[in-house]
Amino acid sequence: MARFVIAGRADDPQFAKVEMLGYHLQDNLPDFKVRVHAKTAAEWPAFVKEMFGTYGWGVRVARDRTHKQPDRLDQLIWIESGELIGKCRADFLGLIRHAYNQEYNLDPELLESIAAENVANVA
Repeated sequence: MARFVIAGRADDPQFAKVEMLGYHLQDNLPDFKVRVHAKTAAEWPAFVKEMFGTYGWGVRVARDRTHKQPDRLDQLIWIESGELIGKCRADFLGLIRHAYNQEYNLDPELLESIAAENVANVA
């Protein structure tokens, strides 16, 4: 069973895209589960630092065998076992395309609307 954790800044449209893709896959694939953590822009840097410390990502390579820099990740996506996937565009979307043959395109205006809703929910 695939259990993913998706975290990001609530105001980020790319986070909204990954969030919606995660929910879509959870609803349509029996062995796919997702947990989502939306953070305020002020909370985000400390959260990323905490997760890197908790999981040791500063010294471990991510799934794509590269070292990720915490200050360069606008989203954090990992498997519950602690394996870092990375961020939205190249890392998670590429994995989903390869593993599940799924793509998920949403209108940019809809993503902005979802991000605004996320901001209202974390404020």
